[in-house]
Amino acid sequence: MSVHPLAEPFVADGDATSPRGRVGILLSHGFTGSPASMKPWAEHLAAQGYAVSVPRLPGHGTTWQDMNKTTWADWYGEVERAFEALANQVDTVVVCGLSMGGGLALRLAADHPDRVAGSAPELQRQAEARAREINAAYDRIQALRKRR
Repeated sequence: MSVHPLAEPFVADGDATSPRGRVGILLSHGFTGSPASMKPWAEHLAAQGYAVSVPRLPGHGTTWQDMNKTTWADWYGEVERAFEALANQVDTVVVCGLSMGGGLALRLAADHPDRVAGSAPELQRQAEARAREINAAYDRIQALRKRR
């Protein structure tokens, strides 16, 4: 299994001199994605002083054959491992995710309500809204083609 160089996990320790450094943010990428899709956001948050973790979900960032051997339980297990590592170094953890990663983040928040300070499910809603826009545009294109 060879991991694509852009699919490597991202981890940044918080700024020890800032109160933000005691806050950890766990970001989870979506289905068929990789940490690369979350890296700009992760880098921005890290630059603000937050501790940030973006794990690579098993089977992602390699080949479809590798992904085909994994299940949601494998992906959730990796998110939970990253959460535990982050929670051990900070006082507060917020979880966020994109698309399927948003679902994993919400599951994590539900499973650990006393340890997850917050979540950002709006990322999932934004991704779903974007998908609806793309589907609507596709439908309009198809309708135009039928008219010809």
